[in-house]
Amino acid sequence: MQPQESCRQTEEVTLFEFSVVIAAKFNNPAILNPDFLLYNEIVDSQYEVGDSLITTPAFSQVKYKNGISVTSTPDQVVFQQAKSELNPDEICTPSIAMRYMKCVPHVSYDAVGINPKGYSANGHGNRVLNMLREDGAWSSFKDVSPAVTLKAAYDFGEKRIALEIFESQQLQSSEKTTQTVFQANFHRESRGHNVDSRIKHLNSIVESWQHDLREFFALVDKYR
Repeated sequence: MQPQESCRQTEEVTLFEFSVVIAAKFNNPAILNPDFLLYNEIVDSQYEVGDSLITTPAFSQVKYKNGISVTSTPDQVVFQQAKSELNPDEICTPSIAMRYMKCVPHVSYDAVGINPKGYSANGHGNRVLNMLREDGAWSSFKDVSPAVTLKAAYDFGEKRIALEIFESQQLQSSEKTTQTVFQANFHRESRGHNVDSRIKHLNSIVESWQHDLREFFALVDKYR
């Protein structure tokens, strides 16, 4: 499905991870392996399987060299794409998730989460701490500032957005820099009286991932 409006990153925030999480009851992780994904045309035939291949009744994982991975447990299936700078036009995990549900329709899928993750470089400062600081005594203990995580939740009824903001230190050219990481979860429950209608509803949610990504950038902009 082509987006009606392009999803462009902000000047400061760079997307580096995007995942679709399908919550399920009585899911069978043991079916997940590279051959299953390939022969059912869930993933592209050009994908090269990477390391960390796991297939067990409790946990299965297939990772590809292009940064795409599929992970399965008894209560969820995760379709993730990671790259140092992930262009929204490159995102393909929603399509993979929809093909997977079409291929495995007998599972009781309960909910879906659209999860973008991005960062902004902020030198040596602690942006999250500065958001909360009002000269509070807690902001320093024995001359050490704490590592702070900010969590916010927005309840829109059928859709809930959870946003988490924290600092992450990176080593670049032998110099430590601090990044502010923004990760969000757009959560929606499935609707429908039978398996087909529930999958159809979840597919409609996944198909609108571009809208959620635009909202992610708009929301993150409020915290900059």
